[in-house]
Amino acid sequence: MNERASQAYVGDDRVVRYYPGDRQTLLLTCEHAGNRLPTGIGSLSDEERRVVDDHWGWDIGAYGLSMVLAQTLSVPLVSADLSRLVCDLNRPLDAPDLHRQDCEGVKMSFNIGLDDASLMGRREIHRVFHAFTQERIQEVKPGYLISIHSFTPVWNDVPREVEVGILFNRYESTAKRLKTELEALGVSAHLNAPYSGFEDGVYSIERHGREANLPYLELEIRQDLICEREGQEHWGALLSGVLSADLFIST
Repeated sequence: MNERASQAYVGDDRVVRYYPGDRQTLLLTCEHAGNRLPTGIGSLSDEERRVVDDHWGWDIGAYGLSMVLAQTLSVPLVSADLSRLVCDLNRPLDAPDLHRQDCEGVKMSFNIGLDDASLMGRREIHRVFHAFTQERIQEVKPGYLISIHSFTPVWNDVPREVEVGILFNRYESTAKRLKTELEALGVSAHLNAPYSGFEDGVYSIERHGREANLPYLELEIRQDLICEREGQEHWGALLSGVLSADLFIST
């Protein structure tokens, strides 16, 4: 695949990076892979920059883990380049948090008072990412879809014991079997935790799974486990061992 076909842009801003892989076992997506902001947004305050660099701006470690999985399994990966703060690709267009204006009391100036042209630009980022993903699924014809995300180790001052969350709203038997396999490897795996697949946490992979009539799950990995390369390689090797070609066969 040439460089042009492996990327997608809105204006001068790259929205998608694509790793093609060689096998068609599954297709991976990583909707919160990057925390870049589009050109033209201007300078940020120190507080805004801190938010963009923190978990609000992206899923820390998720892209590195996704690439390890894609390369280990030699499967395709569609990943997003822009920050979820600009346009959350794992939310529908009518979601109130499609582009957050406030994160823990910090106002995101680049999301406040958007004019019609700016709003259309955000919607175009959403459209381009999902159109690209749909095209790759039609091209690759994978057996199933997995979305990779990460979550904070502490929320509201409460430590999270979950290491891997398996989010689903369909394919429950596969989710349970995957949980059992991970637990056998010593992993603290939980179903629909720390978020629920029956809410809005699996929008992207559900959308593409239903459009292509393919089974899907979302995996959430705790950020402290994968924030460094060593952790990404460890968890990539571990997870690649359970993402077999026949993962959904008995569903």
